[in-house]
Amino acid sequence: MSPNSKVALSLAGLFLFSEAAYAGPMLPCMTSTQSADSKVLVTSTLSFDDPDETRPRTIVSSVYQVYRRYTDLNEGLRLNGANAYWGRSILEGRVSPDAKSFAVACSYVLVPNSGEYLVFVGLGPAGNALTIYHHRPHDPSLGPLVSQQGQLVREITQADLWPSDPRDVIWTDHTPQWFASGAFAFSPDEKKLTYQDKRGRKLEVDLPTGELRHLN
Repeated sequence: MSPNSKVALSLAGLFLFSEAAYAGPMLPCMTSTQSADSKVLVTSTLSFDDPDETRPRTIVSSVYQVYRRYTDLNEGLRLNGANAYWGRSILEGRVSPDAKSFAVACSYVLVPNSGEYLVFVGLGPAGNALTIYHHRPHDPSLGPLVSQQGQLVREITQADLWPSDPRDVIWTDHTPQWFASGAFAFSPDEKKLTYQDKRGRKLEVDLPTGELRHLN
């Protein structure tokens, strides 16, 4: 083989390696979201194994809290203005990598206007597609302002959503998320969540039980 051929092969190999190693955009890390009517706010506070932000860190846990917009029932004491205010949280949940009900710390979160359910939308090829938490009825003995722990309803995998889909898909940085180009919607009574994917397939999730029903 001539020297020129060797150089050409080396450059071609370098080019191919560079193409394969090209990284896509980082996955988003959502730290807050609002319900459709903007009366419920969900926040996420992350804890890391190293306080130094300049070094690589691992997420140790994430605390999710749900707030309702604060309204003062006493007209004469109300602060009039354009700002929105949030009181103490009505729901609190902590997730960590070693917990059975672990939800991705940087998940998208879906929350109905009632704030009764939290639905974590999983990112990446591993883990759950959807993780559902329910806000248990308030215990009066705890007082009116005490946060309630969320109760896990179900963890739903991608295989649960579409059992007929092939599962040996090769994942890269540029592979679209499973929910890409799809659409989520809550039912009018906010007890069901529907999802329609980019192929037009539609399914319904019963939030109180986590049961799935394919609509077409």
